[in-house]
Amino acid sequence: MMLLGYLASRQASDVLRNVIISRSANQAQSVIDEIERMVHAKIAQWRAYSESPQIRAALSQSNAEFAELADLQAAIDQRDRAWRDGDPAGVDLAKLDAACCASG
Repeated sequence: MMLLGYLASRQASDVLRNVIISRSANQAQSVIDEIERMVHAKIAQWRAYSESPQIRAALSQSNAEFAELADLQAAIDQRDRAWRDGDPAGVDLAKLDAACCASG
């Protein structure tokens, strides 16, 4: 009788372990699938940004402006400080908004 109880307990333990493993694998797969959906959505967003004529024009203009600077690193540092400090005088938000948010 004790052997039968042990075997039943062992069988129940094995079944429970398999159920837990299966559920964990399913939950992990669900998380992986959600992350994959989010990554693909972000990729689609960045592709849209990279193909935007407004973004390309703004980037070309910005590159031309930077090419004319005598001390590129000093200009970058100054703009970075202004951005971090929230200094609206040092950051041309209207220009940024016009370049990024203009309708096609």
